[in-house]
Amino acid sequence: LVEKNTSRDGYAFYDFTRSYLTATGGWTVDSAASTFETLLVAGGGSGATRHGGGGGAGELVYSSSTALSGVVAVEVGMGGLQPGIATSAATSWLPGTRGQSSTLAGVSANGGGGGGRNNVEGTDIVLGVDSKDGGSGGGEAHGGAAEIAGVSIKTGSGAGNRGGTGFSSGSYGGGGGGGAGTVGGNGSNASGGAGGAGLPYSLNGSAICFAAGGGGGGFDASGGASG
Repeated sequence: LVEKNTSRDGYAFYDFTRSYLTATGGWTVDSAASTFETLLVAGGGSGATRHGGGGGAGELVYSSSTALSGVVAVEVGMGGLQPGIATSAATSWLPGTRGQSSTLAGVSANGGGGGGRNNVEGTDIVLGVDSKDGGSGGGEAHGGAAEIAGVSIKTGSGAGNRGGTGFSSGSYGGGGGGGAGTVGGNGSNASGGAGGAGLPYSLNGSAICFAAGGGGGGFDASGGASG
């Protein structure tokens, strides 16, 4: 659940790939250090069915200096679940689902918004909430002028952007999901919109891109590339 790596300049790196659950309530901070460089990323949203919008990236929260001590809670959010499999006309237009939030020592990052479903005049409301809104917003499906791309809902210091808009004719390209670095690309007659770019960090000495958005779907053309 936690991987410790000391490969760069004597610094210790801790990588949490799942929530850290222990009898003490979390991770016991290494007593050899009191200040940490931290990168927290929430789960990304899933894309919608058919030629709908791409899922938005989970919010990214970076800090160059975070004081940690004692036992801290570590929760790693899952990505949004697959919306389902179309078994009839009534179930062929399903919205993507939001990703789960991630938390480290009381600091949270919001999960990414799900992709917008096709032919919905207005918002993709699930339990009273627009499922496209999140850390980065999910992309819009075509659906007409009333369709709205997902907006970015951040916790404060985090990074995230809105989703792209869908194209309302031709291949009906869905908008790409937003990424931590840029907004999602707009769909076109040729393809779905590209996912928004993530942000690169070199915590372990090698630059890695985090929190990129998913590409939008296409009806009779290619889907958009991920960010």
